Amino acid sequence: MKLTWRKVLPVLNLIVAIGLLTTGHFQSERHRAAMRQNGVVAEYDYIAPTQVCLTVIDAPAFVLSLPFDLLLKKSRFASQAVFIVVVAAFWYWIGSRLDKRRGNLAPPLKSRIPWLEGIGMVIGIVLLVMAADGFRRGAWPRIIDLSFVLWALVLATLFITQVRISNRRIAHL
Repeated sequence: MKLTWRKVLPVLNLIVAIGLLTTGHFQSERHRAAMRQNGVVAEYDYIAPTQVCLTVIDAPAFVLSLPFDLLLKKSRFASQAVFIVVVAAFWYWIGSRLDKRRGNLAPPLKSRIPWLEGIGMVIGIVLLVMAADGFRRGAWPRIIDLSFVLWALVLATLFITQVRISNRRIAHL
């Protein structure tokens, strides 16, 4: 059995994500218990250190699963399950792109969807603007804001490159 990036990356990131989610839950519970002992009824700005690490590692999955999280507010388990699925799908996609560059996959299909790459480029640019604004405002820990900016730059660059490659292919036809 040949190991490829599209198999290894999702599995490793699922293990890390599930471990960090679980640890973050226990850290948050321990923090809440300590706050209750000190007479604090509620605290809304605490983010467990492992949750910060998880958000930095899987910022794109966090952003992509956010609409589902807002829809599934009442079910923490369902929103976390959606996040885990998005983590696996995102890292599978990254692994597939890495395998494609190394020639580990079959050649791409002849029918391409250039407008999909254009949509991805627009989303990457919008995400970059949103991330830069969040970094400027500083609502989250700086490391999360910085990771959002870096992830947005990487994704915007990737899609812009794909659009340029597609345009060159179309021009040569």
